[in-house]
Amino acid sequence: MKNQSPAQRSAARLRRRIWFFRFIALSLPLLLLLAGEGLVRRVVDLPPTTFFVEERRGNEVWVRDNPSFGYTFFHPAQARLPAQNLFQRDKPDNTLRILVLGESAAMGFPHPEFGLARMLAAHLGTKYPDQPFDVIDGTMTMINSHLLREIALEALTYDPDLVVLYAGNNEVIGPYGAAGVFGAFRPSVRMVRIDRWLRTRSALVRWLTSRRDLRQADLPQWLGLDHFVDTPVLADDPRMRRIYSHFRHNLSDIVEAVERHGAPLALVTPAVNLADWAPLHSFLPNSFSAADRQRWEEYKVAASQAAVDGDLNTAAEAWRSAQALVPGHAETAYRLGVALAELGELNEAMVWFEKACQWDGYRFRADQEIANIVREIAEENRGCTLIDVRPRLSVGQPQEDPIWLEHVHYSVSGMASLVNEIAPVAAQRLGLRETEGIGPAPLLALNMQPDIVEASWSAVQQFLGMQVFQGQAGFAARLDDVSRRRTAAAQQMETVSVEEIQAAHRQALDLAAAPLWLLETLRAGYLERRQAIPQAIEAIEVATSLMPHAAPLQQTRGRILLQAGDFSAALQAFEDANRLNPYMAESLTHIGLIWQHRGARERARSYYEQALAIDPRHAAALNNLGYLHYESGHADLAVDLFRSALTVNPDMLEARYHLGLALLNRGEFENAGLQFAEVVRRQPAFARAWSAWGVAEMQQGNATAAAAQFARAMEEDPDLVEPQVNWIYAQLHLGRYDEALPSLSSLLDNNPDRAEIRYMYARALTGTEQFERAIPEYQRAIRAAPHRTDWMIETARLFLDRSHSSPALRSDARELAELAWMISRETDDAALALLEEIDGARSQADTFDAP
Repeated sequence: MKNQSPAQRSAARLRRRIWFFRFIALSLPLLLLLAGEGLVRRVVDLPPTTFFVEERRGNEVWVRDNPSFGYTFFHPAQARLPAQNLFQRDKPDNTLRILVLGESAAMGFPHPEFGLARMLAAHLGTKYPDQPFDVIDGTMTMINSHLLREIALEALTYDPDLVVLYAGNNEVIGPYGAAGVFGAFRPSVRMVRIDRWLRTRSALVRWLTSRRDLRQADLPQWLGLDHFVDTPVLADDPRMRRIYSHFRHNLSDIVEAVERHGAPLALVTPAVNLADWAPLHSFLPNSFSAADRQRWEEYKVAASQAAVDGDLNTAAEAWRSAQALVPGHAETAYRLGVALAELGELNEAMVWFEKACQWDGYRFRADQEIANIVREIAEENRGCTLIDVRPRLSVGQPQEDPIWLEHVHYSVSGMASLVNEIAPVAAQRLGLRETEGIGPAPLLALNMQPDIVEASWSAVQQFLGMQVFQGQAGFAARLDDVSRRRTAAAQQMETVSVEEIQAAHRQALDLAAAPLWLLETLRAGYLERRQAIPQAIEAIEVATSLMPHAAPLQQTRGRILLQAGDFSAALQAFEDANRLNPYMAESLTHIGLIWQHRGARERARSYYEQALAIDPRHAAALNNLGYLHYESGHADLAVDLFRSALTVNPDMLEARYHLGLALLNRGEFENAGLQFAEVVRRQPAFARAWSAWGVAEMQQGNATAAAAQFARAMEEDPDLVEPQVNWIYAQLHLGRYDEALPSLSSLLDNNPDRAEIRYMYARALTGTEQFERAIPEYQRAIRAAPHRTDWMIETARLFLDRSHSSPALRSDARELAELAWMISRETDDAALALLEEIDGARSQADTFDAP
C-alpha cells in the first residue's frame, strides 16, 4: 500500500466505494422488506393462519378450530370452514386421542356432525364405554394433500394415539391442482411449499393479499364444483403425473411425521361412487373422423335397442365395439361397465367403471392411481395399516338404503359402513380388546333422527343444481330419485314427536360418546323444526356457550330467537355471527329481515344486497328483497326476484305466495291463482294463500269458487279477518244477502271502525230490503273512508234510484257525487255523469210539479 502511487490509492478507494454502494443497492430491497414485515407485524392485526387456535378457559387451555384458516388459499368470501373442534390441549389421563384427516367426504357433507371423526368416536365410545376417547377432526371442504400435510404436522403436537387418513378426491381440483382455480398449479412440491410459507408466515404478504382482496369491486362467488366447469383435465395431461407425484410426496411426509411421533397410522383408500355415477365430462379422440362418429353412433343405438329387447350379450358387445372406436371416452366406458354388470360380469365391469372414473374430465373423484398410491405407501411403511375400502364400497349400492348421496359423499348409512370398516382396525391399533356382544348403535350416541336424512337429500337436491351435473346421463332420473327420497324422509320426520327427540337426547347424553356441544346443536335443530322453540333455545344456548367462536351456531341461535319473537336478542346473535364470519349470506339476510320488521326499509335493502353480493342464489334474500319492491309498488321487479328465488328453491312457499301477490298486483289473475293453488297444495293450512286464491278467482268473475276458497281460509284460521271479509264480499256478489248479514253483524261488533265491513253491512241491509237502516251505515262508512270515491258514487246511485219515495235522498245523492267530483280534482267521469243525471232528474221533477 505504501508503494502505491496516489493515483493507485485513489482508484482503490473508488473501487471500495463502488462495492459499498453495490452492497447497499443489493441489500436495500431486503432491508425494506424486513422493515415492512416488522411494521406490519406490529401495526396490523391479522387473523391466525393455523388450523387450530388455543384459548384459555378457566385454568385449562382448550383447542378449537380456526375459521380463518381457509383465508390462506381462498378469498374470504369463498372460504370454507374447517370441521368444528373443541378439545383440551393436554390430553386427559387414560384418554385415547384419535386424529382424523381428510376432505369433504371425510368431513361428512352436508352434515359434519355425522362425519368420519364423529361417527368413529361414537362407534368406539359405545363399544368401549369405560374407555374415554377424544377426537381431533382435521377435515375441511376442498383441501387436498398439500393442506393435509400442514394440518397433520400441527395436530401431532396434541399427542394423538392414532391417525386415520381418508383423502384423495381433491388432488386435481384443490389448491395448486391442475384445474388451477384455488392457487395456480405448481410443477414441484418445493414451489407449493414456498408459496404456502409466504401465505402463512409472512405478515407482509398476508397483508398485501388481504388489501388486494378488499380492493376487488365484486366479491368472488362460491360456485362449488361449477368453479371447474371450464377446466376439465385429460387423463394423459402431463400435469397429472405431477399431481400423482405431489400426492405421493405429501403422503410420505405425513407418514414420516406420524412415525416420528410414534403413533400408528391407518391409511384408507378413497372409495367413490363408481357403479352408480356416470361421468360428467368425456373427451373424444383428437383424430375422430366423421366416419368414426357415424359408426360410434350406430353402435350406441344398437346397444340401447338390445338392452330394451333384453339381449344383454348383444348390448355389451355393441358397447365394447363403441368403446374401441373412442379409447379414453369416459361415458362409453361407463356404459360398457353397466352392460357387463347386468350380465353378472362384476369384476370386468369394475375395471371399466374405474377407467370411466379415470377418464372423466371433471376430476371430482379419486381415480385408481390415487388409490394405488395409498396402497403402496401403506405397504412401504411398517407403521401403517392399510384399510382398503375402495373395492367394497365403490360397487353398486342398495336401492332403498344407498351408500352414496352423489359421487363421493356418503349418506349417513354409507358413513356407518365406512366406519364399520375402519373401527376394528382402529381398536386393534389402539390396543383395545374385542368386547363380547353388541353395544348400542353408534347413531344413538349422536341422537340420529330422520331430520338428518331429509336435510341430506334436500342439500343434494340443491347441490345437483350446479351446471357441471346438467349433462350427466340419467340426470333427470337422479333428480326424481332424490326428490322421492327427500319426500319419504320428510314423511318419516313428521312421525317423530318432541318428546321422542328429548328422550333420544337424554339417551345420547347417557352414552357419553359425543361432545355435549354437538348433541345440543343437533337437539336445537330437531326441536326448531318441530316449533318447540323454548326447548330449542335452551339447547342452542348451551351449544353456543361451549362454542362461542362458531359463527354457524350463532346464526342458528339468531334464527331460533327470531322465531321466538325476541328480535333484539336475535339481531345481536346474527351480528355476532357476522362479526365472526362477515361472509355468511344467511346472517345478513336475517339482519335485513329484522330491520325490515322495524320499518327501516333502506337499511334492510342494504343487508339483502350484501347477502346477494356474497351469494346471488340466496333464495331468502331474493324473496325478501322482492317483497320490499312489491311493497314499494315495483311489481315487475318483485316478480323477477320471486321467480329467481323459486328457480333456486322451488319448494320455497313464501316466495311462491309473494309471487302470486305480485301477479295479482299486475292484473295477471289466472297466473296468480296457479301460484296460490300450488302453495295450498303443498301446505293446506296456509290460510292467507287460500284467501289470496279466492281474490284471484273473484277478479276472474268466479265468485262461487272464490267463496269456497275464502271459506277454506276461514276454516284453517278462524281468527284471520281478511278471508271473512272476502267471503262476505263474495256472498254479496252472488246476491246471498241473508247469508252474509249475520256474519257482517258479528264482524262489525268486533271491528266497529273498519269502514269496509260497515259498507258491506249497509249493502247487505239494502239487499234484505232494510234500506232505511242501511242509509246511516252508508254515511258512516263513507265518513270513515273519505278516499273511496267508488263508494260515494255507488251510494249516490242507490239514493237517486230511491229518491222518488224520499226527495231528501236526491240532495244526499248530489252531495256525495259532488264530494267524489271534488276529491278526484274534477277528473272522475262517473261522478260528473251522475251529477248531470241528478240535475236532469231534478229539472224534470220541477217541471212536472209546476202549476
